[in-house]
Amino acid sequence: DISRMDNLRCICHLNLAACQLLGTNLLGALRNCEESIKIKPECVKGYYRSGQVRLMLNEYQLAINDFQKVLEMEPGNRQAKKLLAEAK
Repeated sequence: DISRMDNLRCICHLNLAACQLLGTNLLGALRNCEESIKIKPECVKGYYRSGQVRLMLNEYQLAINDFQKVLEMEPGNRQAKKLLAEAK
């Protein structure tokens, strides 16, 4: 089923992004976050990790946009609130 395959692809990109964040391959992590969002636009983790990367790259406005998107989907997300405040 296509939906299930898309979900698996999204998870794979998120896992790659997490590994790349740990290894400080920030641009690779960002590409994988963008891919996960392209596959599944409601992917909260994709926006969250993208925000983390953008914060590390000093792309504050883009990080703010990502964390705001997370909070639209998960208003109670404490980590996103914390990182949003950092980005501001």
